Amino acid sequence: MNRNGRMLGSLLVLVVGLALTNPTGASTIDTIGDTSMSNSPSWPYYWTAKGNALRIDVDRILIEQEFFLEFIGPMTVNFCVYEASLEFGTYQRIQGNSIELTGIGQDWYSSGPISVSLEAGKHYITAFSFPDTLTYFYDQRAPDEEIPVSFGAHVHGYGNGHHPLMDQDTIESVIDDHAVYHQRLTTIPEPATLLLLGLGGLAMFRRRH
Repeated sequence: MNRNGRMLGSLLVLVVGLALTNPTGASTIDTIGDTSMSNSPSWPYYWTAKGNALRIDVDRILIEQEFFLEFIGPMTVNFCVYEASLEFGTYQRIQGNSIELTGIGQDWYSSGPISVSLEAGKHYITAFSFPDTLTYFYDQRAPDEEIPVSFGAHVHGYGNGHHPLMDQDTIESVIDDHAVYHQRLTTIPEPATLLLLGLGGLAMFRRRH
């Protein structure tokens, strides 16, 4: 291999390696909902799981989900992701974690690092559930309105679940809930896209040399 070929190969390895080992460099944060409305249900109130249903138009990898909540003191919260082929019907849990959080009042509370493939053409519910009293925040979308995100759209709210979500392999979402729960979703491109980005950088390198 000549010198230029070795340089191009090294650059490809560097670009792709950096993207995969430092995903925050390629991450996008989508924020939906706001604090215009709130509610504070508590156990044994049944609806102690809340989330958002998303339609995926572009393959992405979800690396963190957060909800804006208000509570004080320790609480073990479940964060889960469910997948379905259709917007309404049965969703299958594909990821979940139970995490001990310390409430400091109103703040963003995180699932911690996760890695969930979001496949174009499918629907996902990103949700949390809670065992004690807290306050969650949301706003309302218009009927049939879709809230755009960088990889698709918010299509309805999931508001009639119960804690603990970690015990539920499937959930039903059959109501066109107009709530948009205040949430942040951090995603990165899936590996094939990262590779194409790296190849694009190599093409620019070739043109300049």
